[in-house]
Amino acid sequence: MQKEENIVDEYVFDPTTKTITTVWQQGKSTFVFVRGAPEKILRHCTMSDKEKNKTEKIFGEYAKEGLRVVACGYKKETHTNQDRIHLENNLTFLGLIGIYDPPRPEAKEALRKAKQAGIRVVMVTGDNPLTALSIAKDVGLIEQNEDVITGEQLEKMSDSNVIKMLNKIRIFARTQPEDKLRLVQLYKKMGYVVGVTGDGVNDALALKQADVGIAMGESGTDVAKEAADIVLTDDNFATLMQAAHEGRSIYDNILKSIVYLLSGNLAELSLVFFATVLNLPSPLLPTQILWINLVTDGLPALALASDNRDNNLLKLNPRDPKTPILTKNRMIFIAIVGFGISILLLCVFKLLIGRSNDTFARTVVFNLLIFLHLLIPFVVRGGIRPINKFLLWSLGATFLAQIVITFVPFFQSIFHLGF
Repeated sequence: MQKEENIVDEYVFDPTTKTITTVWQQGKSTFVFVRGAPEKILRHCTMSDKEKNKTEKIFGEYAKEGLRVVACGYKKETHTNQDRIHLENNLTFLGLIGIYDPPRPEAKEALRKAKQAGIRVVMVTGDNPLTALSIAKDVGLIEQNEDVITGEQLEKMSDSNVIKMLNKIRIFARTQPEDKLRLVQLYKKMGYVVGVTGDGVNDALALKQADVGIAMGESGTDVAKEAADIVLTDDNFATLMQAAHEGRSIYDNILKSIVYLLSGNLAELSLVFFATVLNLPSPLLPTQILWINLVTDGLPALALASDNRDNNLLKLNPRDPKTPILTKNRMIFIAIVGFGISILLLCVFKLLIGRSNDTFARTVVFNLLIFLHLLIPFVVRGGIRPINKFLLWSLGATFLAQIVITFVPFFQSIFHLGF
């Protein structure tokens, strides 16, 4: 006759006790199976000190190899409807399970890029300290043995003491959800911009508190995804570094477009202004000004905004979020380019109106202003950069259009040009 077997009760993972408990009914017998952190399980097992020391030694060897170690214990229960504390006491030790979850091959390179980019990566894990230390060395988070702070140690420390050692410690092991939240708050208090990755329900508070909460798209719970700002669809840290590179590239391109537009427009505006102050004829007519704004503020600016990624961006430290877009250096650059072009063109205009008619002088200044505008993007991009085909195409199209309106009689009459 086959005995009836079924699960009577089951207790999910408890972050405090770090155990999972299952109550199993087999016929008239009831068994309790407990699995979890070895140090917690061994504490509740009935075994001699010699056996415990031997098991702890084996457990330590497994942890040093980077294995996630799970201990298992059981007991036969005679009383039903007992609370969890009672069920998890007086266990018979069953054994240890070592699980190797290898880091992704690209993780080491991603961490190297993060370090190069000035991004400080900190491991906050529920794993054993020895396991966390081994994995951290494998992926290149640390190069040699460093101090590891456990959640139990963290709980005993004041906020001021934790802040003092945060810049030295990069591994926090056997932590609880509240530890992660506390660390986020303290890092923010120190002035860091904090990004947090998480996948569980218990990570929701830290994800919400962080400047950028990043939930795992594959293994993450719905609660974590709702609390996060970003969902990482492939659960891959290397993707975060690609996103950081892309973000820096977008910001850099926006800066280049702004500097280009402001320096060019300053040149145009100051040219007309200085001519008026010096009581000279207007160097540009309204139709000419409209044309300049059309061809210089359009395609070239868009080409700069979609410029190729600069691989050197990840070699720079993160910018201060309080830094304004128009820094002192950028404003000086805009002033030098803008006023420099306008003064040059003003000198050319004054020289020509003394030797020829105003139309010829305006034609020369009009064309020079356009062509100098087309050189600004190369100055703004700076250094040796990958070829931006869109930029070259837009500048070439602008150059050809300028040749057409300058030499075709129909357009000469519209824009008041002539030689």
